[in-house]
Amino acid sequence: MKKFNFFKIKIIICICLFFTASIFITSCNEDKKMEPAQYLKNINDADSSLKKVINSKVLRVATDSTTGLPFVNKKNGKFVGFEIEIANYVASQLGCKVQVISTDWDKLLTGLEKKKYDIAINAIERPVDNKNENAGFSRPYFVNSQHIVVQKSNIKIKRLQDLENKKVGVINDSEAKILISELNKSNKAKINLVMYTNIKDLFSSLKKNLVDAVLIDTPIASWLCATDEFSCKIIGNSFLPRNYVIAINKENRALLNGIDAILKNAKETGEIEKILKNWNLEY
Repeated sequence: MKKFNFFKIKIIICICLFFTASIFITSCNEDKKMEPAQYLKNINDADSSLKKVINSKVLRVATDSTTGLPFVNKKNGKFVGFEIEIANYVASQLGCKVQVISTDWDKLLTGLEKKKYDIAINAIERPVDNKNENAGFSRPYFVNSQHIVVQKSNIKIKRLQDLENKKVGVINDSEAKILISELNKSNKAKINLVMYTNIKDLFSSLKKNLVDAVLIDTPIASWLCATDEFSCKIIGNSFLPRNYVIAINKENRALLNGIDAILKNAKETGEIEKILKNWNLEY
């Protein structure tokens, strides 16, 4: 008969107790992370929409994953981008995990009306009157604009007026195209518009000197100019500021108020600024 080695048994018991305690502590920490922020308790939840999401532990987020970085994109099965990070922050304050529901951009608000998801976040602009038949809109989490981009070696183009008689690349059906078209029409700016259907071709043309400048959304300009791929830089002032907001079903007033409180807190604590800086953006 083999003799028991009490010393070894003692070590095994201690190891087991250690791992049990570790699992317990981890579990407690996870539970703690899933708790909603204290300041949300002050929200009047008359329609129970805030409580419903908090109790579900899941925030269903709609976005168009084909938008591309730095907004949102799907890489190796994961959703990435500054808007995804903002959605994750909102969810963390609600004590929830994010469930991303990829949706065509032009169907985002329709899906909210049908309650297919809780919120939509994807370069959605706040309407001028802040009203829509299908949705309510949060306070802004980002102010988008248009910016001129040129090659790093370009020292001649410094402002909008310098685009006269120049070839300027824009994405078709974009705000940049509308702006240049209006300038040509009202001010006779004589800017030669060159249309593109995708961003890569647009910036490749700039690099190859096929266009003198590009006019595009500031987030895209900041993101691409921070890399060495296209050897470009942002110049001058921005144009056409637009508030980007989170959209919520119009009936879920308490959830909207809760998200507003979260975004307000994120601004005060610098959380939104931190997220945007990760993507070479400014609040």
